[in-house]
Formats: sequence, C-alpha cells, structure tokens
Amino acid sequence: MSKTVCIIGAGVSGLASTKQCLDESLLPTCYEKDSDLGGIWNFSETPRHGFPSLYKSCVMNTSKGMTCFSDFPFPPHYPNFLHHGQYKTYLDNYAAHFGLQKYIFFRTEVLRVERATHFESTGRWIVTSRRYSHASEAGHVIKVTYDYVIVCSGHHTKPFRYDYANLSSFKGSVSHSHDYKDSHGFKGKNVLVIGFGSSALDVACELGRDANKVFLSVKRGGYVMPKISGNGEPWDQSEWTRLNQLINRLIPKSLLLPFHYAFLNRNFNQTLFGLTPNAPFNCRQGTPNDTLYVRLLSGEITMKPNVSEFFANFVKFEDGTKEMIDSVIFGTGYSFSFPFLRSEDVQIENGLPSLYKGILPVGLHPSSLAMVGTVHVLAALPPVFEMQARWATRHFRGKICLPDDSVIRAIVKLRKMRYTPRVRKEILCDNLEYMDELAYEVGCKPNIWKYLVTDFAFFLKLLSGPVLPQQYRLDGVGSWDGARETIENNSQNVWFPLRTRRAGVGEREELYAGWIKLFHVSAFAAVVATSVDYRYLFTRLIDFVIHT
Repeated sequence: MSKTVCIIGAGVSGLASTKQCLDESLLPTCYEKDSDLGGIWNFSETPRHGFPSLYKSCVMNTSKGMTCFSDFPFPPHYPNFLHHGQYKTYLDNYAAHFGLQKYIFFRTEVLRVERATHFESTGRWIVTSRRYSHASEAGHVIKVTYDYVIVCSGHHTKPFRYDYANLSSFKGSVSHSHDYKDSHGFKGKNVLVIGFGSSALDVACELGRDANKVFLSVKRGGYVMPKISGNGEPWDQSEWTRLNQLINRLIPKSLLLPFHYAFLNRNFNQTLFGLTPNAPFNCRQGTPNDTLYVRLLSGEITMKPNVSEFFANFVKFEDGTKEMIDSVIFGTGYSFSFPFLRSEDVQIENGLPSLYKGILPVGLHPSSLAMVGTVHVLAALPPVFEMQARWATRHFRGKICLPDDSVIRAIVKLRKMRYTPRVRKEILCDNLEYMDELAYEVGCKPNIWKYLVTDFAFFLKLLSGPVLPQQYRLDGVGSWDGARETIENNSQNVWFPLRTRRAGVGEREELYAGWIKLFHVSAFAAVVATSVDYRYLFTRLIDFVIHT
C-alpha cells in the first residue's frame, strides 16, 4: 500500500509536489483553501485577507524558458514574459496534463498539523482541516492521519511593513502592495511607495501615469536592470549559464566586482538616478525593470531616502526633506506565517524557518515533514520549487540519506552566515548552486562534460546557453525524452512569438554603399597617384613660372 502524503496548498509548489508524489508512487492529498488552484496566480478582483494577491497588470520578471516546469515547457506561441493570466492558464494545463485535479480538495483550510500517537516510531501526522461546500458555509471539520506532510502554503499572505515613527498619526490612506490592484483611486494624488523589490517598482511605475506625483522611498537603495539582454534575449537566459557559474567559482568575487558593477551600469549610471546604495558595491544583479528610469527622467517618480517620521498629512525623510503625501503603499514583502504548525515542529529564528536544504525543519525526528516554496533565489522560482519537491519525495522514499543532527545544524548555520537574510526576511540562496546541490542527491544532476566528446555542439549549448529546467531531465532519476529537444529549440521558442510580420527584407542591401563608394574613390585616387611622374610635372611647373 502506498504511503500517504498531505500537501498543503495548490499553488506552484503544491502542484509540483503533488506530481512528484505520483512519480515516486506516493499517494497525495492536496488541500487548497481557495476555490481554484494557482496560489498567488489565482487572481481575484479584490484583495482577500489570508490569501495571496496580485495586481492586474502583473507580468512575470523571468522568461518562459526559465520559468516552466522541467517536463512541461510552455508552448512556443506564449510571450517570453507572461501576464499573470497566461501563467494561470499554464498551471491549469499542467494540472490537467498530469491528472492532478482529482487529488486536490478545494475550499479546504488546514487548521492544525499535529504529531500522531507514537510519532517517534511512525513519523505520522494528524491533519485537521475545515471543508466548505461554498463560501458562506461554516464548514465541517475533518481529521485524517498521513505518513508525510509537505507544506506548500507559501509566504505571500502576511504583509510585512516597516515600523515607522508616528505612522498611526498619518491621516491619509496606508496600504500594502498586497492590497493594490490598479491605479484607480490614486488619480491626482501624491503617493509614497516604500520599498525596492519588484512589486514596489511595478506599483510605483504604474502609478506614475495617473497620480499627481509618486515618491519612491528606499532604505538602502539598489540597482535595476532591463529585462532584455544585449542581444535582445530575456535577461535571465544570458545571465544564468553554466559558463557564468564556472567563472564565478574560479575567479574570486573581489576580482569580479568591477565587472558586475560595469554590467549593472552598462545602460546608464544608476547613481545619477538616485538609485544606488551609499555603501561599497557588493551586488551581482539588480531588480528587473524597464520603466523606472523613464519615469524618473519624466519627473513622474522622485527618489527619496528612508522615511524618518510620519505626520498628519506629510512625511519627513532622513535627509530632512518633507513632502505632502495623500497615500502610502508599502512594497516591503511578506513575513512567514504557518499558523497550523506548532513551534516545536518548525523552529522560527529571526523571522525565518530553520530548514535543512531549505526543506526539512531542523531538529524534527523523524523528518517526515517538508516545506517546499520558502526559499528565494534571484531567478525563476518554479523550477526551484519543483526540485525541492523532487528532493522531498525522494527523501520520503528513503532514497536520500541525511547526515547526523549536529552536522545538519552546522550546515544550516553556515548557510545563514553566507546568505544573510534581507530586511524582507527571505531565505536567499544561489540559484544554480542550490539546484545542482539538490539535483545531485536526487540523482538528476546533468553531466554536461560527457557531451564534450560525444556531441560538442550540444555541449556548448549546455555550457554557454541558459540553464533551462530541462537540463535536470536529461539523465538519471525522472529523465524525460523531450528534454533535449526543448533545450535545442529554446532559441527558436524565444523569437517565435515575435515573428508576426515579415521584417528586415533588403534592409542591409545599401547599408555599406557609402563605404564601398568611398573605397572605390580612394582606390582610384591611389592608382592615379602612383601612375603620375611627379618629377616631370614639377619640372614643367618651374619652366612655366620662369617664362611667365
């Protein structure tokens, strides 16, 4: 009989976990408190307490090739940067393709996850949930025992705000990007947006078109980078390559800093726009955004330092300046919240869950509970969550051996020291390093060097091309026959949605005509110059002068 797994949440990480349970012959039951799958990508017209939320204009910052699940690529006609509605359709198709819907119970809220009797020997859990037939119903409580639990509820439900002096005295509206849907209600107002993450920049840039004035306040500052690389491809497809990873490993970071600095400032000096921190440069990439610098140049957005204090109708900043403000929007991220878990089971330190590999709670024995979707990488998240799900389910099957508890605690401590949590309380890690680390233990890390001899052209694609999720389906556990074809066709898929009209026919025919004509004239002049007897001409000139 198959072991049972309770999966909490049917967003990106929940769907991936459900699918991976099936791949590992585990029996999943997925509880989703909303009426549809998708998690944060299940858009609602109004913000709802306790649910993730998106604004109407939200577009993904990572490209389709890097954001898809490893065994379910996007159709070629999809744009490279998807609107949230298109990504929700993709998730629906993913669930339908792998038959995941029958394992999902909607309108089911998990209330408690508790250790079952004899937990020390069985590792089993009692999951208490409330199931609703419709939104207005009180619901009925259900208790079920499971062998394993995977928490996939995410951390986009509890908005995080900075604690500013006298914020309660401010008479204008105060909200969070979680509550923002569109610019309706902000027309003609002076709006202060606080934060420098993707949501904060998107909201500020959108409001710049309709509000009277938008002020963007940052605690430390940062860097922005275009979503398009130098050759026109999406930024993440030129940034996240194994060649870049190899360079970053072989060359000390201190030597690479000038190149990272030049890369981030390749289009314009970001200091002149008031964006950069007042501290030594220590950054590899910025926040993807193509609009902020245009809004700054047009005066629609004004950069401001950190807020010092709020007053009834104006705000004082740390540089002493004051601005009249009608509305404040915090774009400061979210806090972790798992109200259905006991603190004894998941230790929260400095606002962050203490997790081995970013998945297993430290100190929990047996380790029959996993958390998927809590880490943050500076790249596409869905493939990372999928890899976490692959690792967790392999662990449940007993295919991954864990080190001693003392070693686990030491590893977690070292990781925390290396990846210092940011103000928004995120578990930050290096994308490729983390993926390869998990993939090695899963048994699906690609061995690109074997192609160096057998297929050099494909080796170059794997080395210098983007690290697509399909690289982790080439070999080993969970290999997929379509992985290589997807990798080889990636460049075509990037440009396919843009080929909507014939363009460029004959554009280069006269491009160098001027240079060619100049070359011909110069060559003729050179021939003439070499064929003239200058001594004879000089002699005749002297005779002419003497006789005249």
